[in-house]
Amino acid sequence: MNDLLDTPTSESVPTYRRDALIWWSSIVLSGIILVLLDVPFSNELLLASSGGMTAFSWYWFTWLRNRSIMNNIVCILAVCWFLMMLWGATFNEGYPYNFYAMILYGASFAIAFGIHLIVYYTKPNSK
Repeated sequence: MNDLLDTPTSESVPTYRRDALIWWSSIVLSGIILVLLDVPFSNELLLASSGGMTAFSWYWFTWLRNRSIMNNIVCILAVCWFLMMLWGATFNEGYPYNFYAMILYGASFAIAFGIHLIVYYTKPNSK
């Protein structure tokens, strides 16, 4: 007799991609290191990569049924980073970033989130 829990489901459940998180976090960490070394255009790299990492984590937060602790931590850190940038742009006279940086962050977030959605919806169904 087959048990109900032993039968496989017909739905394909998406799994969390840790390798993509490692790639995004390595780009963010290289941006942080370049900011500390005061290399030109390092702030732009940091903002664009953090926008992409935020888009990746929020994409998996909204589409994944089984929550991942690592993704929840990255989402919380992304919200704190966004609130710190928003506070600096509105109330702290542009420190650490101003409104132009917020535009760059938002554009990189929208582009990366759109790419993640396109990849998700154009993935062929394997049966």
